[in-house]
Amino acid sequence: MEIDLISASEANAILDGHHYLGAKARFAHVCFATLERDAVAIYAPPVAASIDRNIFELARLWQADNQQRPVSQFLAATLRTLKRTAPHCLGVMSYADPAQNHTGGVYVAANFVFAGERRRTDYWVTKSGERISAPQAYRRLRTKSRTKIARKRPSWRLIKGERKLLFVYGLRVSSADMLDRIKSPTTVNLESYKQRFPAKRCAACGSHFVAARADAMTCSVRCRVAKHRRVARPPISTL
Repeated sequence: MEIDLISASEANAILDGHHYLGAKARFAHVCFATLERDAVAIYAPPVAASIDRNIFELARLWQADNQQRPVSQFLAATLRTLKRTAPHCLGVMSYADPAQNHTGGVYVAANFVFAGERRRTDYWVTKSGERISAPQAYRRLRTKSRTKIARKRPSWRLIKGERKLLFVYGLRVSSADMLDRIKSPTTVNLESYKQRFPAKRCAACGSHFVAARADAMTCSVRCRVAKHRRVARPPISTL
């Protein structure tokens, strides 16, 4: 099976309106498509900041509904090409979302190994019945807060999601090694993690901490609440 290495803009154009999560190519390492452009796979850095950067995440996988070939055949072709074109890639991880009726059968057929369940992902349903995923809600409203989303879109109904299923595939390491890297992400490439997120000073207690995100201002939930209360309720002047 022949496939092409395509640009991020072309991958976005193909996926637009076809994938329930929308486009992802902006953050991609590499994008593949069939010669007929009826299937697309996007490999990107893993979302979790603590996971080894040499592990790629299969962020998007799509094939047109009118195709007779199994999706796993296209996926296997992209993995073979990825091994040739990305010599630093150790392996691939991907999630199956049961809320979208995805059970991971495509990954099993392509020799991925099941690595267990991960966090739940909620979604919203509009008055017209449209399903809005968490990434889609963030792109539309620029917030992940359920409270703010409910305030901005009171007609949306929140639906509790199911736990996603994680699958891994080793390219240059064994599947067992991939499982160890995914299960213990905090021990993987710790120095690189600290470089990406250098120590900060907590805005509430003043202690130094290694932030898990670039815009973090406090070291804990308790300090975040304390900082919020100080801003929301300034001390009353005694003058």
